[in-house]
Amino acid sequence: MRDPFDPTDAELRAWAQSGDFAPMEDWDLIIAEPLRAPTLIDLAADGPPESREFFLRCLYLLVGDAVRSGFNSAPKEDVEAVLVGAEPAARESVSIALWLARSRRLLEHPEEFQYDAWCGGGLARPQAR
Repeated sequence: MRDPFDPTDAELRAWAQSGDFAPMEDWDLIIAEPLRAPTLIDLAADGPPESREFFLRCLYLLVGDAVRSGFNSAPKEDVEAVLVGAEPAARESVSIALWLARSRRLLEHPEEFQYDAWCGGGLARPQAR
């Protein structure tokens, strides 16, 4: 990977296929951003089974951190655009559909935010689905 702080979509896809550990601690924080969302959604929905949970966790983190930070980490308009962009994948993936529904609920009810669930990976774990 040329630069783990700014991986390309192709590098994210190659890493997902590799089975390797994340290239650095908190890498999910680095890649959980609206511009990468289409790739994150694709990999969470239809990537290699062993990496789907990681990318789903990134999606929960993207939305959760935006709400937690009062939309300082990502503007609300960008988060809403990510959710709209996820609608086609949600028709094919139960985990994306659940993330989408939960995310829309959180945007409507930010007081329901729970750090461990959204930013700690709790909602992305199989038992939470």
